[in-house]
Amino acid sequence: VLFFLLFLSLQYFFRYKDPKIKETLEIASFLDPRFKKLPFMSENDRPEFSKKLKQMLQNFVATRQVEEQSKESTHKKPRLSGMEFLLGDLVPKSDMPSNKRADLELVQYECESPANLEKLPTEWWKEMGTKYGQLSKLASQFLCMPACVKSYPNTYPCQKPAIQCLSPQLAHKMKFLHRNYPSQ
Repeated sequence: VLFFLLFLSLQYFFRYKDPKIKETLEIASFLDPRFKKLPFMSENDRPEFSKKLKQMLQNFVATRQVEEQSKESTHKKPRLSGMEFLLGDLVPKSDMPSNKRADLELVQYECESPANLEKLPTEWWKEMGTKYGQLSKLASQFLCMPACVKSYPNTYPCQKPAIQCLSPQLAHKMKFLHRNYPSQ
């Protein structure tokens, strides 16, 4: 038993030794609102991780902003209303730069108390999507279900009725034989 435990611990140690995998797991843990305090991380590593995450969020926001601008350039620009035309220069727009908005979202997320352990992280992000707009979009990339996961009935075909497990041609032949040749 001791040998088996040692084997498992070494296997997991080498599997998660890659820095890319470790970084991805740390980001996913931080974006899970139940474990965002990162209790497993040492105090010395947290500022470096926070800096990486802030840079990652700013890059994410910048790429999304470029995508939105390219979409807007293909569409017609909306016409200004009369009030906007007359008073547009007098009223300053209080639009915060995207980098500062991303930093503010990150600070607000860190300051908020962790979610209940019973709550699913995807549900929490769905509820808080308006409060943390860019951060929730980043979280949806790290906390998603893989698209290639098969549904339960497709994984275990023996749970279906026997007729559904057969090919359509074979099922029709069996129905024909069952109806036309009664059993004795």
